[in-house]
Amino acid sequence: MIVSQLLTQDISQFLMKNYLYDSSKKIKGYQYILFLLLLLNLAKFTKNLAIPNLKTNLLIFADS
Repeated sequence: MIVSQLLTQDISQFLMKNYLYDSSKKIKGYQYILFLLLLLNLAKFTKNLAIPNLKTNLLIFADS
């Protein structure tokens, strides 16, 4: 259970750092939507992923 949560966090952080920002560090709208869809798909396929963990990922995303 913990491994899948950590893996999901690592994947989301990797995507945030490498794919979701353009050169001016502003989020592109369509990329943000794709990111949310990706998180929801990961939540479906990793059944051990808890909803509070998903909220934490989104809060980390919003703050950075």
